[in-house]
Amino acid sequence: MHGKLESGNGVANILISDLDELLFSHLSFCPFPGTLNLTQMVSTISLTSTIVHDIENALDNCDGIELHSCSISGIKAALIRPLADNYPKSKFEFIAPISLRKLFSLNDGDLVHISAADNLWTYELKASLNYLDKFDGVIFDLDGTLTNLDVDWESVRTQIRDLFPSSINPFSFRADRNNHAPIYELARQHGLYEDLLDLLASHEFDGTKNAVPLPLLDVIPNLNCPVGLCTKNSHIASQEIAEKFNVHFDSFITRESTFEDKPNPLPLQKCIEDLELFPGNTLFIGNEKTDAETAYGAGTNFLQVDQFY
Repeated sequence: MHGKLESGNGVANILISDLDELLFSHLSFCPFPGTLNLTQMVSTISLTSTIVHDIENALDNCDGIELHSCSISGIKAALIRPLADNYPKSKFEFIAPISLRKLFSLNDGDLVHISAADNLWTYELKASLNYLDKFDGVIFDLDGTLTNLDVDWESVRTQIRDLFPSSINPFSFRADRNNHAPIYELARQHGLYEDLLDLLASHEFDGTKNAVPLPLLDVIPNLNCPVGLCTKNSHIASQEIAEKFNVHFDSFITRESTFEDKPNPLPLQKCIEDLELFPGNTLFIGNEKTDAETAYGAGTNFLQVDQFY
């Protein structure tokens, strides 16, 4: 689904301000007081709708609203349509937890693509680094997002296989190569869990010596909001990177923090709880599709590294 951006007349701002608590209860984010107005809509997907009647608002002849949850280049959003006789069918107004115009540097006439609510990975729009702290908080992944650890992962995989009896290939137990939880569970069953964590931590810590900082690392000191780290990497390696590049995190969730691993949302949820944030107004930044799946499961917004450069 896509349409062209046009300027609105500001009437929707009144409705959103009147209904902010109701919208939060249905959409799980506090909406920015403004809409993204699209015209010439071309529909290619079907969005789930919710109709809310008997609302109290300042607009005449509005008996309720119809909400269609969706996402726009990784950001949670919803199509909002007042149930009013004089509301034009050709008008499409979208709300989000942040000004999408400013985050994506949009201008009238720009083409904007709408995705399903659970698709936070697909994007067409580039994001502005200068607008990130308009979210309530920002949480980062580590390896591939803030830095590249200098680790020979093929050698690590060989040593992980050697931890287990020769009859067991631990990597055959995972359906997704980025989901390591089955390997951790197998290690627990064989009494090898702590050995596995030590092996990974050792290699990752060694990998910090020649770790390469990535551009997003320079953004963190300038963010005027709570900042968290949620990573699959070890605590000792993550701490070393933070000290090496002089960055501070208000919450520090690493491999040892929870048994669950991304894309299970629990590590990200724990980080959000530590920071005392609303998930729907929080941003998670990562570089893998599993990061986007984690964000959706935790109820946050998501931007991937490539959207900034």
